[in-house]
Amino acid sequence: MSGKKVLLTSTSFEKTVLVTAVDENSSGVQMTENSHYPLGLGYLHSFLEKNGFNVETAWLNMLSLNICREKLFDKIESFRPDVIGLQILTPNRVSSINILNDLFNRYNNLLVVAGGIHATVMYEQLLRVFPRLIIVLGEGEYTYLELLTDNKLNPANIPGIAFTLNGKVLINPRRELISDLDSLPFPKHSAFWHEKREVASIITSRGCPFACSFCSLDNISQRRIRFRSISNVIEEIKFLISSFKNLKAICIHDDCFLLNTERAIDFCREIINLKPNIDFYCSARLKPLTPELVIFLEKANFRLVMFGLETGDENILRKTNKKITIQDAENAISLFRNSKIDIYMFLIVGLPGETNNSINNTIKFIRKLQRIKYIRYTSDIALLGVYPGTSIYTDLVKAGKMDDEFWLKNELTPLYTQENDLQTLFYFKQKLINSICIDRFKTLRGFSRQITMLFYIIRYILKEEKFYVLRDLIPEKIFNHEQFQLVARKIYNKLIFLLNRRRYDY
Repeated sequence: MSGKKVLLTSTSFEKTVLVTAVDENSSGVQMTENSHYPLGLGYLHSFLEKNGFNVETAWLNMLSLNICREKLFDKIESFRPDVIGLQILTPNRVSSINILNDLFNRYNNLLVVAGGIHATVMYEQLLRVFPRLIIVLGEGEYTYLELLTDNKLNPANIPGIAFTLNGKVLINPRRELISDLDSLPFPKHSAFWHEKREVASIITSRGCPFACSFCSLDNISQRRIRFRSISNVIEEIKFLISSFKNLKAICIHDDCFLLNTERAIDFCREIINLKPNIDFYCSARLKPLTPELVIFLEKANFRLVMFGLETGDENILRKTNKKITIQDAENAISLFRNSKIDIYMFLIVGLPGETNNSINNTIKFIRKLQRIKYIRYTSDIALLGVYPGTSIYTDLVKAGKMDDEFWLKNELTPLYTQENDLQTLFYFKQKLINSICIDRFKTLRGFSRQITMLFYIIRYILKEEKFYVLRDLIPEKIFNHEQFQLVARKIYNKLIFLLNRRRYDY
C-alpha cells in the first residue's frame, strides 16, 4: 500500500457549445443528469485504488469555472492530495489552463499530472507554459501507476510521458496499448452517480481502426481496436444492476460496438439469458450489419442504435475518410425498418466542401431514410468543430489559417469557417433542421418544409407507440392542457387498438 492520495478531476466545459448552437446567440446543448460521464477517469480511479492508492474524483465538467475552481480547491484543502491528475479535453482546455495556473501558484510541492486527448496531442505546448507539469500520453493506467510508485520520480525512465527537463521538452517512447482489457477493474461508476441518474455508461472495447478527418481518436488508439471478453462485460452489467437501484438504461460508448457481428450477437445472447429489466443504447458503424444481428439486438432490449452518417452528400462523405457510402446508410436503415429499435444518424453541417447544394442533398437523402423508418431529429445537429490532432486541423495549419497558439487563448472551440462564414453555416443549419427535425414542425417554417412528411411522422407515432412525440408537433400550452391530453389519449389509444387488431402496416 503506497498511502499516496490522488485527486482526479475534469474541469468545466465551455459554457457555449458552438457545435450544437442553433444560431450565434444560442448556448448549444448542455449536460443533463444522465449525460455520459468520463469513463477514462473512472478506469484510472479504480485501477489506482486497486493498487493501493487513496483516490477521489471531482467531476466538474458541468459547473461554471468559478464554481469549479471553488469546489476543486475546497476538495484539495480537505483531502490534501499528494498528486492531482487533470483530464484535459479540447472543450475544457480553457478551464484546465486556468486551474493549472492556480495550482502552480498556490502549491510548490504538489505533483500535477495531465492526461486526455488534448494533453496527448498538445503536450509540447502545455509543457512550455507549465514546465512543472507531467503529461501522460494516451492510455493512462499503467503509466500513472509507474509514475506514482517511482519514489525517486525519475520521469526519464517511464514510457508514455512527456515532461520538461532543464528547459527542454522531452518525450519518452510511447507505452504499448493495453491488450488485455479484462485485467482492468471496472471503472468507478459511483464517482459519477447521483440520485437523479438513471443511465450508466460502459465501454466493451477500446479504439477504432478508422481515421475520420474530423476525429482525433487515432492519436491514442493508433487505429487499433481491442475487445473485452463478453463474460467480463456481463459481470460489469450485473455489478451496475446490483449497485444502482434506479438504473434504467446502459449506454455502450464503444466507437465500433457492432463492428464484430458475431461478438455483438454473443453479447445479445448473454443479455437475453440474463433478462435484466433495463434498456440498452449503443453507437455503431453503418456496416457490417445483418438481419440476424438486428433481431438479436431487439431481443436484448436495445432501444436506440446511433450511427455516424455525417452527411447525405456522397462527395463530402468521401472526403471525411469514413470509408462508407450513403448506400450503406440506406441499407442499414432498411434492416431496421420493421424493428422497434429507434435509429439515429448523426449529421455534421459545414464539412469541407459544404454548399447550399450539398445541404439540399442531405435534406433529400434524410427524408428518403425517414420514409423507410422515421428518424426523430431535434435541433441539436452539429456544426463542424475544429480539434487539434485531426486531419482537418492539420490542413488548416499547413494552409496558414490556424496555428497552435490558438489553443492557449480564452476562446471557444472554433467552428470550421474556412469555406463558409458563421452566418452561412447557421443558415445551412437552420435550413436543415427546419426540413428534417420534428421539434421544428410546430414553427411556421418547419411546418411548411415538413408537411409532406406528416404521414410518416404519424406512422412513426402509431407504429412505435410513441405518444410523447406529439409534444414535438403541438405547442406546449396546448399539449399540456388537461382536456387535450384526455381527448388526444383516447384517439391515440383507439388508433393503436385498430392498428394492432388489423395488423395494418402503415
